[in-house]
Amino acid sequence: MKDFDAELPVDLSALQDDAIVFLSIRAGDGDVHHTVFKDFTGKFVTGNVQNYPLGRVRDVRGKELLTVTLVTDTNPITNRTRLRFIVNDQRPDAFITDADEDNGSVSYTIVIKF
Repeated sequence: MKDFDAELPVDLSALQDDAIVFLSIRAGDGDVHHTVFKDFTGKFVTGNVQNYPLGRVRDVRGKELLTVTLVTDTNPITNRTRLRFIVNDQRPDAFITDADEDNGSVSYTIVIKF
């Protein structure tokens, strides 16, 4: 299994302080994925993360969120894996790396910096 570590800065300046910050995590190219993180209230979140409410902008700003996502390549044409984070309407570039072998997995450790 391959490891991939990165940081993802997120700009919340376009949102009002009382707006809720939502997080979605998606794998691409038909890959299978599973995420785990501990939210800002101490709750563990696992599985397929879709529009998960992280809290209000004023409470999230300046914090970091550590996420770990295991992505398994299922595309027979390539070993490429892709992981995308969506925060409200922001869609930063996806993280992309190749698995070491067909049907291999990549463990993405991403720190989201609000």
